Amino acid sequence: MKFLKRAKETSINRTKDDLKLVEKLSVINHPTTEEDKVLDYCLRHYHQGLLYYKQGEWSNAEKQWLKILKKMPNHVGDRLDILCRKQRRYKNEIDMLKAAIIYTKQTPVKEYQDSRSVEYRLEKAKQFYKKHNNEDESLDITF
Repeated sequence: MKFLKRAKETSINRTKDDLKLVEKLSVINHPTTEEDKVLDYCLRHYHQGLLYYKQGEWSNAEKQWLKILKKMPNHVGDRLDILCRKQRRYKNEIDMLKAAIIYTKQTPVKEYQDSRSVEYRLEKAKQFYKKHNNEDESLDITF
């Protein structure tokens, strides 16, 4: 893909440290409630995806985030929105945001049930798509 850009090394190292902390806390805390299990699973994939993103490995970042879109839709929806926009995948951006809004109603974690930021991004994405649909490079992806 052409728009791959690496973050600064300090940012990458900070994200590596965050991922190590999440993994360490997972081992220590042994999640017991359904909400804790979802958080444990999501945070590892979220931070791994963020690390891939910062390293310029956007397809790997997307894979990590798509694994948790249903359970962490607002935060992951925002990240995938940015990723799709940077890759000029405007139709994918809209479809993903629509899916994220649906998933906010289904996730067991209260913190991830707020769809306002995703709804706001969806409206912006639709407006952008109207102006730039001839530049769209969306892929065949199911959310």
